[in-house]
Amino acid sequence: MRIENKDLAISLKPQEPSSQTVKKACQDFEAFFLGFVFKKAFQPLFTSSSSPFFSQEETWFREMWVDEITKKVEESGGWGISDMLYQRLVEESKGDFS
Repeated sequence: MRIENKDLAISLKPQEPSSQTVKKACQDFEAFFLGFVFKKAFQPLFTSSSSPFFSQEETWFREMWVDEITKKVEESGGWGISDMLYQRLVEESKGDFS
């Protein structure tokens, strides 16, 4: 199959990561990791379907609340995981990011 329109052509050739791309990937990983940790940390230990404090609505509220906590932690600089990961990647690649 040939694509004649050059605007629609997609390059499948891998591109070298830039410093900004790697930094963003590290920040995204930290955000994902923090969200996972917080969701597990605030998950109820004992749940009973007869409890008035355990409902689908309460679960949704808790998940939204944890998402907001995660955003606030990220905005304040996170836990430094992205910085450590980025520094490690720079050391491993010997700074070969374009």
